[in-house]
Order: sequence, then structure tokens, then C-alpha cells
Amino acid sequence: KLLLRKGQLENAAAHVRYAAQLDKASLGSSVMQQAVVESFLHNYDQAVAIINSALQRAPSPALRILAGRTHMKAKQYEQAIASFEAALQSMATPVAATNLPCSRAEVYFFIGQSYEELEQNDRALTAYNAAIRRDPRLSKAYYQRGLVRFKLGQSRSVTDYNRALAVNPNLFQAYLSRAAYYALNKRYTKAILNCNESARLQPYSVRTYLYRGALKY
Repeated sequence: KLLLRKGQLENAAAHVRYAAQLDKASLGSSVMQQAVVESFLHNYDQAVAIINSALQRAPSPALRILAGRTHMKAKQYEQAIASFEAALQSMATPVAATNLPCSRAEVYFFIGQSYEELEQNDRALTAYNAAIRRDPRLSKAYYQRGLVRFKLGQSRSVTDYNRALAVNPNLFQAYLSRAAYYALNKRYTKAILNCNESARLQPYSVRTYLYRGALKY
């Protein structure tokens, strides 16, 4: 983590490779740990193979979620959706839904993101609706739904940005998206005020200053 924070990606990868080659028993290595290591190294096919092998032996929602996340990283969005939907089916009972890396709402959120990448915005909207129904405080779901509604030309997009910020006032991206909405509707003062809030939260965001500069001039 320290090497990553310093931007030394190659050194970080080398350390991960070394750790992966150590005695797995001494590391307390698990299938999920092995898959995460391979995914970190961008060996997505190997990571998926490890997960699929484990699923054949002992299917579990956690492994299906990990498979979906790995497919997303590999930009294999259709496979990701299939994995997430299988995870949701296996999470149907309260017992199966315990001790998981994320909630049902977040799984629907990941499905929405995958549909967005496939430019299937209507389906993405449906997935985000499902996420919000299950967790009305999932701010990122409101934000992404707002983006999808914006793409679909729906004026309610700004309502979702407002809701996202009501839940999480530090979501600077929502301020930027709201600024874009106001700018398109020629409400430039409000757009600039939202850029100011974004700059306050993320003072090194180049995009924020570009937006604000364009609005002022």
C-alpha cells in the first residue's frame, strides 16, 4: 500500500508477486486471496479460473460477487452481470446473505454500472432503482442514477444529485454533475456555486477548475 501511495506501481506489483509465490499455508492463503492477487496483477483470466474452480467445489454468494468484480475490472461486463445475478439468487435466504463483502443493494449497484458500460441505460436505471429500494442511503446509487437520467434526457437527474448530496455532502462529483445540469439550463450562477463546493472538497481537481473557468468566461 505504501508503494502504491508513492506511485511505485511496478515495485508494488513485484512485492505482490513475491508474496504470491511464498508458501500459501504460511500466508493463510485462501481462494479469494489468490484471486485478488491475480486480479491486482491484471491476470484476470487466471483470477476468474481460480474463482470458477472454487465455485464448482463450493458455490457461494461471496465468490460469485468476487467473480463479478473481477469481470468488471477485465471489462467483461456481460459476464459480470451474469455473476452478480447468480449471486443475488444465492443470497435469497437470510443465512446465505450473512458475512458477505457487500449488500444486495451494492450488487444491484454493480449491475447498474455494468449496464452503463454496455450503454444499456434503461437497464442501468432499473438496477439503480433496485439498489435504492434496498438501501435508501446508498448515495453513489443516487448519483449514478442521476447520470443515467441525464443521459436519457430526464430532467429528474438533478433531484438524484440533490439526494446523493443529502446523504453524503462530501460527494464532490455530484456537485460537478449538478453544475453541468445548471449550466445546460443557463443557470450559470448556480453552476458556479456548485463548482465552488466541488473545489472546496477536492482542491486539486483539474476538471472542477476547467468547468468553473468555462462558466465564468
